[in-house]
Amino acid sequence: MPERRPCRLCGETILVGHEECPECGYNPQRMMTILSGVLFITGAALVPFVGDLAAGISLTGVVLFAWAAVWARPTR
Repeated sequence: MPERRPCRLCGETILVGHEECPECGYNPQRMMTILSGVLFITGAALVPFVGDLAAGISLTGVVLFAWAAVWARPTR
């Protein structure tokens, strides 16, 4: 029998290895990719105005993107 786990958003049980919850549509990798992209673009746009702080925001976006690539993989 295939292994199941709860969805992180709605709690519905889904098959391990599925990238998206069939009940609510939650996809952790897509969510983290969107968040990291927004942080990277926001930080890059603010660099000329606030310097180091904006560079830190951009770096946070890059780190979150890399973390999402590893974290969102299904575990077996």
